Amino acid sequence: MSAKSSWPTRSITRFLLPMADVMALLFSLFLLLPHLGTFPGATHVPRPGSGIWTPEEQKRIWEELTQLRRASDALPGFRDYLVPLRIDGDTGRLYLQMEGQEIEITEENVQTVIEDFQQRAARAGKKRLTFLLIADYSKPHPDQRDEARFRRWFAGTRYEYIPPPRY
Repeated sequence: MSAKSSWPTRSITRFLLPMADVMALLFSLFLLLPHLGTFPGATHVPRPGSGIWTPEEQKRIWEELTQLRRASDALPGFRDYLVPLRIDGDTGRLYLQMEGQEIEITEENVQTVIEDFQQRAARAGKKRLTFLLIADYSKPHPDQRDEARFRRWFAGTRYEYIPPPRY
């Protein structure tokens, strides 16, 4: 009795060589596809420049990609445009430290200050404007009336209360 092998006796190259021919034919058709619409008599819409987008579109897309990379690479704290404001613990008044001097924020100038910093945040790369209200909670202010006033002043604007730094 002779045992017959279950393995095929034909060489694998009998299968691979025709497969390689088919793959080469498909690859060459893939390369020719963009040129099939350019034969004489065909309605062909010429595209300006090379590629899919015009040079202006490419420049705009590149700028958007650069901005997105910068935004995604930035740490969360660097995506915000932070403006620290100090709350006087004795009087409840709000102060902005700017160019070496303290400016009092009042009902009359609060909108001007907010608009100014909104423009600065936009120029800084479309960052999110956040006002930090620094309060010393061991003093009598800010109280509920102060907080209601700040809520009214900064309506529609992002702000947060934080305790003063401990040194």
